[in-house]
Amino acid sequence: MKKERDPTEGISDKEIQQKVKNYERVIKEVKKQLACYKSEIESIKKTESYITMENYQKLVNDFNSLYDHFKASKQLNKKLKSELQQSN
Repeated sequence: MKKERDPTEGISDKEIQQKVKNYERVIKEVKKQLACYKSEIESIKKTESYITMENYQKLVNDFNSLYDHFKASKQLNKKLKSELQQSN
């Protein structure tokens, strides 16, 4: 079997430490980005919830308006029917 080469072979300790610092800095930035993305996703979910709630509220208002119109029409029909019967 072929022996694997040590990836740090030929690199000074100082260079290794610098690379480790660079990797740690990159990881720190990635974590910041992930936190940002998480915050954005939560914000989007709240917005979706608001939009859904807004749509629901609009449907309820439309239904109530139609129901009120239906009740008024029904009451008007009843009144007209009563007047029509009285005139006969």
